[in-house]
Amino acid sequence: MWTSRTRSLAGTGLVLFLCWAAPGQAQTRYTFADTNSTFTYAMEHPMHSWTATSRQATGEVSIGPDFKTAEIAVSIPVVSFDSGNSNRDSHMAEAVESYIYGEVTFKGKVVGLDSLQTSPAGQSTGIWAVSGALNFHGVEKPLVCPVRFAVGPDQATATGSFAIKVTDFAVELPSLLGVKTKDEIRLAFAVVAKPAKAAP
Repeated sequence: MWTSRTRSLAGTGLVLFLCWAAPGQAQTRYTFADTNSTFTYAMEHPMHSWTATSRQATGEVSIGPDFKTAEIAVSIPVVSFDSGNSNRDSHMAEAVESYIYGEVTFKGKVVGLDSLQTSPAGQSTGIWAVSGALNFHGVEKPLVCPVRFAVGPDQATATGSFAIKVTDFAVELPSLLGVKTKDEIRLAFAVVAKPAKAAP
């Protein structure tokens, strides 16, 4: 039986919220809350490995004209991760106590900008250095992650990945036939955000 908190991390509430709000600068807000955005975790066991994906993340991106500053907030329900094996997913959700810690969240800010380019069509691409706090299973840890982005007139996209240790978040490693999984979960994300509608 799998006994892991992996699912909690993968599904909790990973929230990417990018707020380019330098004083006096105009901002463009983007939001995402649909199946076009994905968050996937990967885990390994000596006998096999697997991945699980959530398409229920929510978040907001507020982008300024210089692409140098930002704040981030993403949220994902733990039980939304699907590995294609409902029995395993149920055990994972139980192991990470999803009934108590129902979301994985991340809040942070952009602390660096690299490789910024703008096309004639008005699309800007580059790599952000994002620093913030990941909250999983009720434990908060610092996290630094590179994020590749593309921002155009109609949408903004962001992709990236990072790894964490399960035991750093007070979760017992999952086990199968008495053998535990590796103490690492790798998270990858692909966010598609649309311009937020102006308040009436």
